Amino acid sequence: MAYLTVVYGNDPNEGIFSGLLRLLDALDLGYIASDARGGLYRRGKDADVFIAETSCREALFSGGDILIVKRDVRALPKSSFAYVILPDEHTLFISADTAGQTVISCGINHKSSVTVSSNAGAKLCMFIQRKFTRLNGDVICQQELPILKKERTAQYDAMASALACMLLGGEYEDFKDVRI
Repeated sequence: MAYLTVVYGNDPNEGIFSGLLRLLDALDLGYIASDARGGLYRRGKDADVFIAETSCREALFSGGDILIVKRDVRALPKSSFAYVILPDEHTLFISADTAGQTVISCGINHKSSVTVSSNAGAKLCMFIQRKFTRLNGDVICQQELPILKKERTAQYDAMASALACMLLGGEYEDFKDVRI
């Protein structure tokens, strides 16, 4: 089972959490998910993924496979996450002590690991600018992927959700028609 934690700040937005659930449904992965309000979601008899959404900064000190940071995190302590996905503006707060973690920045900066190449209404083109190794050992190569998003879904939320599902082993072809 993979462990994924979503930490957001003072302004919770359901974009990442709901996007992850829709994508995991499309990938036919079982999950157990807990949202920040205490809601519990389950799909399938056996869970492939456990998702915890929280506004609690202490979650940064836990561990797991993937940490998605949303907002208001001013320091990333050393932890035992394999991947840390965060917005561009938070790369300034990464400590030098991230050995063993793959830090993936998302945004519109040309130095970002994953950036937006275009954003036209309901379609966001996300460009993966460097190779990543999935949890199962397969490689995600540099590529541009059109992501369908709901009008209210933020760019970062769509990119972080899609990227997390790909790191979990999901194939883009299996979720390309899902609106995040």
